[in-house]
Amino acid sequence: STKELADKNSCWLGKEIRGVRKKLNQIEKLRESEAKSIVLTIAEQAKVERRPVLEAELHVYETALEEVKKRIQELILEDQKQYTTAGERLAKKNVPKAQDPEMKLETMVEEGEEWSNTTYACEICGIRCPDKTSFELHQNGRKHRNRLAQVAEAEQQKAA
Repeated sequence: STKELADKNSCWLGKEIRGVRKKLNQIEKLRESEAKSIVLTIAEQAKVERRPVLEAELHVYETALEEVKKRIQELILEDQKQYTTAGERLAKKNVPKAQDPEMKLETMVEEGEEWSNTTYACEICGIRCPDKTSFELHQNGRKHRNRLAQVAEAEQQKAA
């Protein structure tokens, strides 16, 4: 999906930024050595001369990262609006918000606020997740599977 691609780009850009900053820190140390009258090798001098290029690269990466982060925020807001709208339509029809007994879609509106936030709740484990991806990760997790097994075992004991 678009959000996953944006997340991957954000991660990649973060790594590139760290790498460029590391090189710039090394160059700064070389410049300090040079200021102390330590003679630099040809390779070290070449690194120092590359500083303007690395600074420009860093600026490009940081600008791109800001844009990717903005896009991720826009996608999150779109998802929240989509789930909120779906929850409002179901509420108007008096239809349960979720058919799955493990999942409950909740729309929470802060008092006095114009925005709304949709969360997913696992009633079996008693937790809330901020988005569908987190909820799916929870459902596939060890804690949830163990709790399901406990509930199934308890139901079998009641039936016996």
